Amino acid sequence: MSRLAATASGSERLDAAEVAEMKEHLAFLRRYKDLLRLKLNAAEDLLVNGQRDPSERGVCHHLLAKVDRGVIEAAVQREPLRSDAGARARMLAGAIRLTADVGVLLAYLETLAQVRSHAEAATAFAEVVRRIDFESVSSTRLARLLQVLIATFVDHERVQVLFSLLATAPFRRAFDAAAAALPPDVADAFAPLRSVHRRLLEEPGASDAPALLARGMEQILSAPDPVLRAYPEGLRVGLLALALRPETPPALADRAAGALLATLPREGHTYPRLALRRAAQLLDRHADDRARVVL
Repeated sequence: MSRLAATASGSERLDAAEVAEMKEHLAFLRRYKDLLRLKLNAAEDLLVNGQRDPSERGVCHHLLAKVDRGVIEAAVQREPLRSDAGARARMLAGAIRLTADVGVLLAYLETLAQVRSHAEAATAFAEVVRRIDFESVSSTRLARLLQVLIATFVDHERVQVLFSLLATAPFRRAFDAAAAALPPDVADAFAPLRSVHRRLLEEPGASDAPALLARGMEQILSAPDPVLRAYPEGLRVGLLALALRPETPPALADRAAGALLATLPREGHTYPRLALRRAAQLLDRHADDRARVVL
């Protein structure tokens, strides 16, 4: 977000870098002034129309502060932005430089997911997420963010993005607080992964439902082998230990062991402990030859 829009503090005159930044904002306002329908005073009108160079901090801050969520939301409901997703994305790309409002950030992501390549949408998602204060985000807006995540990422990419978000305590608290209010499709996509993350990295003794854990494990283990093997060793150990529990479906145990067991160093106590558990599973299934290979 623009520092000029965020605060009026500082010297009365803009420095050279701030003048350059303000000129970019003014170009945006000039381009979209008919859609934004800002009420400008005489000094602001001269700035927007390019008849005066920006120099006074207070005047610039006052002008930029007028571009708030209400103004932006009203603009995107007007034609041609309303029916042209590409034009709407271009307008919102300029707007998010002026505001950190979560509603505007989400509108940008939602529009971008419709019109840009996967790579562009994914990059924008990462950039926008860094700007969101999850301590203050509502459950409705969190649901919108997660729906964008569903639209932008699939399969193992979705798992990796959610795990990166869950690595931050504010997001975890926001997710848990909103869990009961999430739409069914969002809850179905993310509750199993939340369960696995909690068990692996937060509360090893958490009493999540085995079926929920199994669904989360299935999502994680559906990733290609190179993706699974690239996870940090601690995460690989945790995934494997969880997969080798007696209540885990055999197919998931086979998948986890096949992809992860050989990636662990054989020295130390971790590999022997997990290898013995895996061998015991195989012996119970009368797969003696496979058990000998593990050991």
